Amino acid sequence: MPVQEERRAVKRYRISALVQFRSQTSAGTWIPGSGVTLDVSVNGVYVLCNHPPEVNAVIEMKMAVTMGKSSNKAYLFGKGLVTRVNGDTG
Repeated sequence: MPVQEERRAVKRYRISALVQFRSQTSAGTWIPGSGVTLDVSVNGVYVLCNHPPEVNAVIEMKMAVTMGKSSNKAYLFGKGLVTRVNGDTG
């Protein structure tokens, strides 16, 4: 099986972290959601979730991160735009 060449401009890191988010619909309503990250880069994050937001929706998110064997969590906060949705899972 041929290996697919990586053409992304920045490196993605396979990180599984819990995410809480809210997205704004085109009508201006904020809808809460949650999921788990598949990968993360400096340009974005891919989140697996049951009800993905609309493409171009404003999104605010909080990602819980643990380091090593520690049970302590740090939280990363971010705001951005939904650029792509794959089916109904992410």
